[in-house]
Amino acid sequence: MSVGYSGLHSFLRVCAVPTKGPDEIFQPQNGSDMEMWESEPYNMNYFTQVHDKYKLTIDSVPTFYTSAYQEFQSKSEDNFLRGCKWSPDGSCIMTNSNDNCIRIFKPFATQDSDKAGNNDLTSNVKVQESGQIYDFAWFPGMTSFQPELCRVVTTCSGIPIHMWDSETGKIVANYRAYDQYDEVTAAYSLSFSCDGSKIYAGYNKAIRIFDTEYPVKSCKLVKTTNTKTKDGQTGIISCFAHSPDGSGLYVAGSYSRHVGIYDSSCDKLVCLIQGQQGGVTHVLFSPDGTKIYSGGRKDAEILCWDTRNLGHILFSALRDVKTNQRMYFDVSQSGQFLMSGNNDGTVMFWNTLHECQEFNGDMFLKPCSQFYAHFDCVNGISYNHQNHMIATASGQRHFQNFDETDSEEETGKHSVVKKKNPWDFSLKLWKIPFEEEVESSSSNR
Repeated sequence: MSVGYSGLHSFLRVCAVPTKGPDEIFQPQNGSDMEMWESEPYNMNYFTQVHDKYKLTIDSVPTFYTSAYQEFQSKSEDNFLRGCKWSPDGSCIMTNSNDNCIRIFKPFATQDSDKAGNNDLTSNVKVQESGQIYDFAWFPGMTSFQPELCRVVTTCSGIPIHMWDSETGKIVANYRAYDQYDEVTAAYSLSFSCDGSKIYAGYNKAIRIFDTEYPVKSCKLVKTTNTKTKDGQTGIISCFAHSPDGSGLYVAGSYSRHVGIYDSSCDKLVCLIQGQQGGVTHVLFSPDGTKIYSGGRKDAEILCWDTRNLGHILFSALRDVKTNQRMYFDVSQSGQFLMSGNNDGTVMFWNTLHECQEFNGDMFLKPCSQFYAHFDCVNGISYNHQNHMIATASGQRHFQNFDETDSEEETGKHSVVKKKNPWDFSLKLWKIPFEEEVESSSSNR
């Protein structure tokens, strides 16, 4: 079944992006490695309330909880992580890595100790794919108390979409899409609908929608580009996000730098927005569905769009992105705090309720805190509101730069070049400092 393009609106960015990076525009104060910095005029005594009974204080930075390091060490020395995602019930954390493996950890069940005496997690389930894993996702209704709902999906090069049992690591179902030659074609991205009944998969100039319960050959094909007029969303569909407000809207990012907004009732494009300077690699709705966040490859900006007024960008949050890999970001349960990793190993937080500042015609939101999490690029971050934690994943592909070295040691006729920058391929969990909100005596009466 094929659905044609029906675009209604298209919004393109008219203001140029800043030529300066986030460090040049917003100068943090120098401090120790695990010390957060603050900038006036914001009051940094506390974060405002994030939900009914708890508030996030920043008297201290997030506290290290545990990590998984040995799991990702290999002889090839290139097993960097490609993101991490908490399960919907907050009990498990899933990682993707360059060895084509999905690993699922249960950090609250057991904590192992390595030989050095440090906490080091061991994966409870390890799934090996045959090629590079393009994308992965949890079933939205997943809960550890119901094994039949413990499901994850993956897509990788040259094979169908796989659904796995996250408790046993066994394949539960395959979802196949076929090209014009009746050969299996791989999806570049995937996502579940909010209720888990559909799987949305991204292809070149197309979206395919599978019924989760019936993995058959037939699927709904949504062409994102009109073949005659060339209108619509071009390029590879690289990421998805679904509105949690029940409106039925979903967004799809593409490597053509566009973000398309679609109506799931008819699966037609209703709006096309563009602002990223690189191909879009991650999109996200705020929990109330009023905002859309997008980020791109080698693009320092996380753009925020107000769904009620898509004519202009609401604000931009600057981060440090220097690689082509997907750099994830996340928001807190209330939607107040935006968080992302950086290429330099730090993690930044933005308070979306703070006032923005104008620069070069655009509105920019200053980060409210920052801390060092890894010694390498932080490409993955995921927020766990049930346990008030964040997970961070690190690593990138490293190439030896012989012009920039720490030192050279002569050994006979040869010189040994030492790496200047350390490699850090690991998963880390951080406890966010919460304190219970004291209810007034009057409210208890």
